[in-house]
Amino acid sequence: MAAKTVILEGTYSTSSGDPAEGWVYFKLTSPLVYDEDDMIFANDKISAQLDEDGKFSVELVCTSGEGLQPEGVLYRVIVDIVGSSQTTFFMSLADYLAPGPVDISTLQPFDAAPSVVWAVIPVGSTGPAGPTGPEGSQGEKGDQGDQGLQGNQGPQGEKGDQGEQGEQGLIGLTGPAGPTGSQGIQGLTGATGAPGAQGIQGNTGATGSQGIQGIQGLTGPTGPQGPGTAVRQIGFVLSGVELLTTGVKLPGIRCPWNFTPTRWTILANGLCSLVADVWRDILANYPPTIADRIAGTDKPTVSAAPVATSIAMTGWGTISAGDIVVLELQSFSGVATLVNIIVEGTVS
Repeated sequence: MAAKTVILEGTYSTSSGDPAEGWVYFKLTSPLVYDEDDMIFANDKISAQLDEDGKFSVELVCTSGEGLQPEGVLYRVIVDIVGSSQTTFFMSLADYLAPGPVDISTLQPFDAAPSVVWAVIPVGSTGPAGPTGPEGSQGEKGDQGDQGLQGNQGPQGEKGDQGEQGEQGLIGLTGPAGPTGSQGIQGLTGATGAPGAQGIQGNTGATGSQGIQGIQGLTGPTGPQGPGTAVRQIGFVLSGVELLTTGVKLPGIRCPWNFTPTRWTILANGLCSLVADVWRDILANYPPTIADRIAGTDKPTVSAAPVATSIAMTGWGTISAGDIVVLELQSFSGVATLVNIIVEGTVS
């Protein structure tokens, strides 16, 4: 079964009440993975242009629900109306809203992307529908369609009356002579002569040429494909006041796989410098403590840049299925207001 999607709609107008012109942009704060078919939804920008009535309609994948990882992913929404300043907010689309349509004005926005996202609940019921507008003018006459297919052949007409008999033709020429009569009876067979002497034995014949090679047999069936290695991601999103204070960022996430980290990546919306660590422990010991650090000496680190990555993973530990994983921000400085820290690895 594929991941669920929602039809999201909205209408914007100017301060004078006229339909607005512009665009609405949507972008995931982190890529999403759908476990049932290993589908990955990239965090590419999705654009929706307002039509002549100031409306838009777009189909978006849900950000939370069964089988979607990681938890805490939001849509970053930018509303760019001609003649007005851009507005930005964050929102979540729970899978129970599918298939829609859902009006964007009924959703509760977030000013910043929190590390834990709760399902968005529509605000109030929809009011009654307005009266039907006047009928539009008739459009121009379309081009003539292609000629239809040729019809089936009609039934055969009735047989006409027989014509009158023609005049008798001229007498034909005399035919050729008939065939010769049959042969007479054969005479009696004479007596058999005495047998002749046996002839000399002939020489042995030459050896015949080699026969044609037989046809090659059919190719056997291909054997089954060997086991592969799946790759998954664990992501942490920090924004706003979460970047102003160091320490452990609770509540964290629950890892559904046996996970061996192989790469970390930091993505920020501006220059920054930071050092982070990853803690993990079983659910019964929640929350993890400083003794549960697994990042070793190759901690996620960026220095005066918006992006950094490493595959060294020196001293990193593994994560078991069902472990609770949290992020510790050890230091931060810079102008970035949104940071995504992603840990990539293999699962079993």
